[in-house]
Amino acid sequence: MLDDTLFELSRQLVGQLLRQQRRQLGGPLSGRCHLLTGPRGVGKSTWTAQYLADKYPDYATSTECLYLPADHFLLAGRSLYELTEVFVRRGGRLLCLDEVHRAENWSRDLKSLADTFPQLEILATGSSLLHLQKGSHDLSRRFLVHNMEGLSFREYLQLKHGLSLPVRTFADILEHHETHAQTIVQQLADTRAPVLQHFQDYLRRGYYAYGLEFEHEAAYVKTLQQSAQASLESDLPAVHPTITGASVKRIRRLLAAIAGNVPFTPDFAKMRRRLQIADDRTLKDYLAYLEDARLIRILRREGSPMGSMDKPDRIYLGDPNLASALCAPEQPDRGALREICLLASLPPDLTVCAAPQGDFLLDGRYTLEVGGPRKDSTQIKNLDHAYLAIDDIEQGSAQRIPLWLFGFLR
Repeated sequence: MLDDTLFELSRQLVGQLLRQQRRQLGGPLSGRCHLLTGPRGVGKSTWTAQYLADKYPDYATSTECLYLPADHFLLAGRSLYELTEVFVRRGGRLLCLDEVHRAENWSRDLKSLADTFPQLEILATGSSLLHLQKGSHDLSRRFLVHNMEGLSFREYLQLKHGLSLPVRTFADILEHHETHAQTIVQQLADTRAPVLQHFQDYLRRGYYAYGLEFEHEAAYVKTLQQSAQASLESDLPAVHPTITGASVKRIRRLLAAIAGNVPFTPDFAKMRRRLQIADDRTLKDYLAYLEDARLIRILRREGSPMGSMDKPDRIYLGDPNLASALCAPEQPDRGALREICLLASLPPDLTVCAAPQGDFLLDGRYTLEVGGPRKDSTQIKNLDHAYLAIDDIEQGSAQRIPLWLFGFLR
């Protein structure tokens, strides 16, 4: 069942995926079984190949490690369990399964592999939480789930210019933003471009690491559009077999409606009539699919139940690069792009809701209002712990913090 062809495929793919520049996942992996999730193109395959090569520098000749894309035609009709059984008998120690959701009965097989081969380390990836939610309930006690986001502005500068720039905490930025901004601006002096120019480049083509490989921005935009289309037309039906072609068309039209009106304040009755959707429940399901696929971000009021779709306050596109791609050939609304950027910059340990005053309420305590250089504090006047995230300024003062500096939170 396991022939040399698959080992050769593994070595070839790992070699192709290795990059001189690399990302961190937040620390070394602890434990034996891991699921790495995230949206299409975020860099999961590259990270997995780098992990394998770090652990087995002799991967080109070793039979102790194996990297397999679950959707490759060489695996068609083959039992994942039987392949792994032979791999372990031949001394296999690390099995990396890319796009594991593409394998039939993937959840059942991963559970069986974890239980049957206690000496085997397993690292599996899936395109997004969309693919893994349906099958991961049996794996919660066996696999640690890690989510990979797109590049932060800090990571973008590190990958593009080789700069070693530290992560800052939210509290640290609020208290010391003037010092940090000044230090970073000085560090960027050798790049011969001001920080605001780097930030504009990041907003257009810096959220996904592979954007750095495109010579022309138009090609990158086209790739993002195709990736979003594949999420809807390929991934959704694969994970939710009850979704019909007509449903996919409605979901695509829903995404287009959101893209043309971000930040989108949903009116369920109007949306259902416009998109010919039968009931609120179906519309909520469609929004949940788009959110799970990371194509949109839904903001709710404080106090809404976790995961509730009853009263979404505002809907944004998933990240600044996606916003530019889905709004093309028009430019996205600048105000909306600023808010999308801030949402994409926040680390997962910060709870974010729609604010009663201002734009965002973080951890139920801090209010952020986002705007351009002329933005004043009128909307957050008399609020405690309220700050302005201001675009198009290199440095701020007091409660006025440069928007780009929030890109150093992760």
